[in-house]
Amino acid sequence: MRWKLSPVQRLWVASAGLVLAAAGLWGADVWPLHAPASPHLAWWLLIPLFFVTERWPLTLNARRSVPSLGMSCAPLVIGLFLVEPMGLLAAFVAGSLLSTATRRPIRWVQSAFGAAQFFVFAAAAELLFH
Repeated sequence: MRWKLSPVQRLWVASAGLVLAAAGLWGADVWPLHAPASPHLAWWLLIPLFFVTERWPLTLNARRSVPSLGMSCAPLVIGLFLVEPMGLLAAFVAGSLLSTATRRPIRWVQSAFGAAQFFVFAAAAELLFH
């Protein structure tokens, strides 16, 4: 029996796979890590930075396509130094949800896939940084 999935369904399956992989990394390896720098920054101060970078991505005109580049790496780097790992994840989730909620039309599948990618990326960044 062969499965026939639409592109949207395939994106949901890919998102679920990324979230499961990242949850394993966060639960096993990243959870006990601490912020290396002193003074620590409250995690909720990163929410506006994640909101702005997710809500208004950088768009580039390149020949026939217009790729969109999210700049969430900037608040991520700040958070790697000054925020506990779970606070960094919470700030991203809150900023990303606010960004998705204020965008019309709401594209849940694309937002879920982007969040799943960041979830994996942030786990890898935390492990490499510490």
